[in-house]
Amino acid sequence: MNDKIPRDYYADLGVTQSANLPAIKLAFYKLAKEHHPDKSGLEDASAFRLAREAYEKLSDDSFRKKYDQTYWRVKMHNNFQEQSRRTAAAPDKDEAQPREWSPPPTPPMKRIWETDIQFQFGKTYQEWQARDSEHRQRHPERNAAPSYDSTPRAHGLEVKMTHPATTQRCLYKSVHWKTQVGGQDFCVFCMVPSTGASRCPGCEALACRKCLEKITELERSFFGGIGLRS
Repeated sequence: MNDKIPRDYYADLGVTQSANLPAIKLAFYKLAKEHHPDKSGLEDASAFRLAREAYEKLSDDSFRKKYDQTYWRVKMHNNFQEQSRRTAAAPDKDEAQPREWSPPPTPPMKRIWETDIQFQFGKTYQEWQARDSEHRQRHPERNAAPSYDSTPRAHGLEVKMTHPATTQRCLYKSVHWKTQVGGQDFCVFCMVPSTGASRCPGCEALACRKCLEKITELERSFFGGIGLRS
């Protein structure tokens, strides 16, 4: 995926990041039965080796914790870049052809027991992202700047990545945000990796120190934040 993550071990096994150890074992056993040279009869055992390495890595609890810290951040960043490339690479002939308008797909709502990672990389959210990307390619006018401000925002600041915080109105103030402990995280407002960033307990937006200071200033400048567009 990048220099920090040599390979997507979850994809090698065909499981999601939320898969528990029994699910990972089951996925490996299925692949082993299919790709082991003794079973497949093929001399090329590369598929089996990839599955075995992924199983050994993800079965190591210590390795998996460190791997996951970088995995979801890079995955989110890559998804954002891929969506931007797809939008930029939309065929010119589709843009020139008038199409009958159809309503965009409704974004899913995060369940109260879901974490930010589970929601964004869950099947429902991923399928919605794919449908929304296809709809934007069919209706490029959605990507054009309208007469009003349609910039995705959260807590008054522009959000520069795909994040569920832009689809909801959050009432939590910056004083309630919690500092994240661990490695670097990508700020959803400036896309800069930051250590010691803060996360909103409501919409789970993540802000570096500078962006959090801007949010605090906005809250104080307009009747204590009343009326801020989330």
